[in-house]
Amino acid sequence: AELPVQWNFQYHYTTMLWAGHFDVCLFHFVGTRKPFYGKYGASARRFTSPYRAFFGQHYPHLAAQILDGLGGPKRWAMLLVVLLYNLRKLRGILMLEAKFDGDFDIRPIAQRPTIRA
Repeated sequence: AELPVQWNFQYHYTTMLWAGHFDVCLFHFVGTRKPFYGKYGASARRFTSPYRAFFGQHYPHLAAQILDGLGGPKRWAMLLVVLLYNLRKLRGILMLEAKFDGDFDIRPIAQRPTIRA
């Protein structure tokens, strides 16, 4: 079944600004950017802070790889890129929201026709 975006928000730098619009309950981190792995860029501080605390307590040797939110010397450039990507996705996000009648509406995934040889 297909779940409403509130229950399976695919969090990516191209959709991260829309998370507040949907009142997301469950985040699915897609792509190479993860809040616990800063090699490919940072994530919002609301995700990196809990991971930094957890890694700092249990895996101190790995805590340094977690960036502190979207901060840093390139912060404004990164935020501008995120804003432009999110604006580009606006139409798709609005179409996704329109697919469901409410937060608890579940739609079955249409089955693909089988090809017979």
